[in-house]
Amino acid sequence: MKNVVLLPLCLVLLSSAIVGCGDAGVSLTQLNGKVLYRGKPLVGADVIFMPRETGGVSSGVTDSEGEFTLTYVDRRSGVLPGEHLLTITESNDHAGDEIVNETENVVLQKPVREYRKMMLVDASMEFVEIDVTGEFK
Repeated sequence: MKNVVLLPLCLVLLSSAIVGCGDAGVSLTQLNGKVLYRGKPLVGADVIFMPRETGGVSSGVTDSEGEFTLTYVDRRSGVLPGEHLLTITESNDHAGDEIVNETENVVLQKPVREYRKMMLVDASMEFVEIDVTGEFK
């Protein structure tokens, strides 16, 4: 279970190591967004845009309104234009209330849920709303 939670962080770190410091010249699109689940903001979810081709990862975390701002691997704001694998992960820290089994006096954490899809980021995009209802696994 912990491996699933650490996967997004590992992907960001790996991308940082591969890309290195030579990416300062790439042009980024300033993309913000909002994640909804069942019509409500998804709070505390990790949002990762991984380019299909080459380049660094951009990531963010949803706030209390479900909104996020993307930060590129070199800590600049934005995301590379082009096709990306979008991954939204809700960790145990933000998955809501714990499940309590009072009969056995055990407290279980809710499972990690994840949403993935390919997404084209156009250079003119400024905001994207993502509804993960029915597709969050």
